[in-house]
Amino acid sequence: GMKKLLLFAMAIIFAMQLSAQTNNVVVGDSTSATTSSYVPMYMLYENSFTEALYPASSLSPGLIMSISYYVSSTSYSNGTFKIYMKEVDNTSISSFIVGSDFQEVYSGPAAWVVGSNTFTFTTPFTYTGIGNLLVAVIRDGNDYGTYPYFRHVEVGSSVYEYDDYDEYNINTPTYGSLRASVPVVAF
Repeated sequence: GMKKLLLFAMAIIFAMQLSAQTNNVVVGDSTSATTSSYVPMYMLYENSFTEALYPASSLSPGLIMSISYYVSSTSYSNGTFKIYMKEVDNTSISSFIVGSDFQEVYSGPAAWVVGSNTFTFTTPFTYTGIGNLLVAVIRDGNDYGTYPYFRHVEVGSSVYEYDDYDEYNINTPTYGSLRASVPVVAF
């Protein structure tokens, strides 16, 4: 009855406040010396699938409109990639988290330059701040070559895999290698 109605009204007000506030956070240092060629994507193979878990303590609630990754060395552009987001209860990641409830936020060319690389989302992601943020990146390439090194921060954790034969989708990772870091990002 009344209690349910009140909770619903409060949820709507909270959602309205949230959508008015754009998330503007940098996780890590954009000049970090810690780097990885594997996460968010690996270009020595044609396809890659990565997931990076960002703890709520490093973020703030709000609407995420874009993501920026930081590249420290040569870049290589090939294929396309998709970015997915999901809020999760998991506090660490030891293998891929799968499911159909990811929100695809970006799909486009896998082009990288040294420095900041910003990708504006087709659909903004509403991050409540209650859970941790999981960012999945799938690259479908048709070639491979030199690969960029992405600046990382030793917070959270990430998992990755790659192959030359099968394109990944959000439900089909098979194994995963772990890293005790995540890419430095700006939201």
